[in-house]
Amino acid sequence: MSSFGFLIRSANLGYRSILWRNIILVLSLLVTGCTSRNGLYDTEAPNFFTHEPPRFNYFTNDKGLLLQCIARGSPRPTITWMNAVTSEPLSNINGLRQNLANGSIFYPPFSVSFYRSDIHNASIYCLAGNAAGQIRSRDIAIRAVINQRHDIRLEDIYTTKGNDALLKCVIPEAVKDFVSVTSWIKDSTYNIFPHSGGGSGRYFMVPSGELLIEGASANDSTSTFQCRTVNRLTGKTLESETLARIRLQGGERESEPRILSQVTELHFKEGETGVLLCLSEGYPPPSQGWLKADGFGGFESVRQTERIRIRRSSVIIENLGIQDTAVYICNATNRHGSARHQIHLVVQSPLAVQVLPPVMTVDVGKSAEFSCWTNNQGIGNSNLGVVSGGGGVNRKDSNDGATKIRWFKNGKELTASTRVAFSPSGDKLRIAYIQREDMGMIQCMVLSQTDMSQAAAQLRLGDASPHFTYRFIEQTLQPGQSVSLKCTASGNPTPRITWLLDGFIPPISERLLIGQYVTMNGDVVSHLNITKTKVEDGGEYSCTVNNTHGTLSHSARLNIYGLPYVRPMPVVTAVASKTLTIKCPAAGFPLEWPIVWEKDNQVLPLSRRQVVSPDGILTIRDVDRSADAGLYSCTARNKQGHSDQKSVQVNVVEAICLPQYKK
Repeated sequence: MSSFGFLIRSANLGYRSILWRNIILVLSLLVTGCTSRNGLYDTEAPNFFTHEPPRFNYFTNDKGLLLQCIARGSPRPTITWMNAVTSEPLSNINGLRQNLANGSIFYPPFSVSFYRSDIHNASIYCLAGNAAGQIRSRDIAIRAVINQRHDIRLEDIYTTKGNDALLKCVIPEAVKDFVSVTSWIKDSTYNIFPHSGGGSGRYFMVPSGELLIEGASANDSTSTFQCRTVNRLTGKTLESETLARIRLQGGERESEPRILSQVTELHFKEGETGVLLCLSEGYPPPSQGWLKADGFGGFESVRQTERIRIRRSSVIIENLGIQDTAVYICNATNRHGSARHQIHLVVQSPLAVQVLPPVMTVDVGKSAEFSCWTNNQGIGNSNLGVVSGGGGVNRKDSNDGATKIRWFKNGKELTASTRVAFSPSGDKLRIAYIQREDMGMIQCMVLSQTDMSQAAAQLRLGDASPHFTYRFIEQTLQPGQSVSLKCTASGNPTPRITWLLDGFIPPISERLLIGQYVTMNGDVVSHLNITKTKVEDGGEYSCTVNNTHGTLSHSARLNIYGLPYVRPMPVVTAVASKTLTIKCPAAGFPLEWPIVWEKDNQVLPLSRRQVVSPDGILTIRDVDRSADAGLYSCTARNKQGHSDQKSVQVNVVEAICLPQYKK
C-alpha cells in the first residue's frame, strides 16, 4: 500500500459496505493473530504437567488400560500418540485401541483370541504440540497380560548345621514383573513379614522376597515354609502350592568357609532399603565381617548405626543415599581359613534432566548452542564436533553405567549434518546458521540402564524483516473458471498480509473471499479465492506483507478473456504538495495499450507534473488544489474498437502541520 504514497480514499455508500467488510476482516485477523516479540502468538511452550505417563504399563486382558498424557501450554497443546519404533501416529483399531478426545489413549478389555503383539506388547510415546513447537514424552512400554492361573513353587534348601539358609519363592517368568512376595508362613501358622530394620529373630524376610534363616538348627529341619504372593494387576493373593524344608547335611565335618552368594552387583533407588547378602558355609560356621571402599583406594569397616544394621550374613541399609554407592566386601572366616566376596552397590537418584538455557532467542543466520545437564553427569566441557551416525551418543557414567543422550527438535530426532553438531560426550548441541524452520522446542532425552528422562527448551527466532516464501504468478483464464492466488511470507514478528486490486481494496463477495492463517513454523499463508470468474475480476492483484521491521509487496495480473471493463472508483482525496497515484482499474483481455486518462475532456499529461504509464497509472507530483482537483476519467480499449470508461472525483486538501515541541 505504501507504493501509492499519500493517497487517501473516501467511499460512496456502495463502496463503503465493501470497505467495512474488509475492515472487519482485517480486525478479525488482528484479533486472532496478535503477535509477540518472538514471532508467534502470545504462547506458552508445551510442557508435561506434573509428570509424564509411567514408563512401564502392565494390564490384564479382562481389565484394559487407560493412559493419560497431560500437557499444558498456550494455546492448549494437542496430544498425538505415536509408535516409538516407526514414529507413526497410532490409529484407532476397533475393540483394541482408541484415541480419546481428551488426549488419553484407551486399550479396552479383550478376549484371548484378539491378542496382538504389535498392539498389546508395544513401545509408544505421546507428542504434545502448540504454536510454540512440539515435545515428546519418554518411551512408554505397553504390555497386556492374559489373566490366567499360575503356580508358585518352592524348593527345599540344603545346608549344614549352624550355617545360614536362604529360601526362594519361584515365580513364573511370565508374571514375575508384577507378582511379588508379601510374606512367608512357617508351619502353616506363623507369618513372617519384611522387617524394615532387620528385626532381632533368626528369620528375616529380605525386601526382594527371600527368607533368610540364620544358624539353621535341627528344629528348623522339622518345620515347613510357604510363601504368599500378590498380583498387583489383579490384587489377588496366591500361596505356593508346595512346602519347603531345610535339609541339614554333612554332619559336623570341619571345613574352611565357602561363599555361596553369586550376586556381584545390586541396584537400588535413593531412599529405598537395601540388603547386601553374603551366604557362606563351613564348619565351624564362619563369622563374617564387612568392608566398604573408602574412595581413596582402601577399605574401611562397615559400622552399625541407626541407619545401618549388620546381621550375621547381611547388611541392611535404610534410606539409601548416593553416599552408599561403593564396593562392599564380606569376609567369612573360621579356624580353617577365610573366603571373600565382593558386591558393587549402586544407589541411583531419580534421573533428572535439564536443558540450558531454557529459552534462547537467535537471529536468522546465527548459531544456537544448548547443554543437557543430568544429575548423573553434569554439564560437559568438551569441544563440539560432528558425531557420525546421528544424535544418539553413548557415554560411560560413573554413577549409572552406560548412558545414551539423544536430541530432538519438535519431537523428531536430530542427526549430525552440516548445520547440526554434537559434542563428543553428547551433552551439547549446536545448530549453525539458524533458519526459520529451526524455531520450536529442543529436547534432550537421557537413557540410563534403569531410567529414562527428558527436558525441553524453546528456541525462538529473533527479529527479522518480512520476505516472501511463495508468490502467485500471472494467469490468463476463460470466464467461469475458478482461481486461487496465494502469498506465503515469513518474518519476526509474524507479518500480516493485505490484498489490493489495481490499488483498491478487492470487492469482497460470495465469489471473492480472502483467507489467512499462520503455520506451526510461524509462516503466514494468505489466499485470495475467486469462484466462477467474470471479466470484471481481471486486473493487477497485489499482496503486501509487513511487520514492524519492514514492508514488501508483490503484484501480478489476472487476465480474464472478455471485452474491456473499467471498475467503478470511489472518491479520491489527495494532499496538496504531495504525490498522487491512481491506477485505472481496467479488466478484460486482451487490451490495447496504452490506457488513456483525461481531465476536462483533455488527454493527459498536460504538464511535466503529470505522468501516465502505458498500463494506466496516473501520477501527479506536487499536487495543486486549484489545478488538480476535479473529475478524471480513464478509458480501456481493445483492437476491435470496443472500449469502456469510468470517472473518479479527485479532491485536494491542505496538509496539516502540527507544532513540534522540544523536550
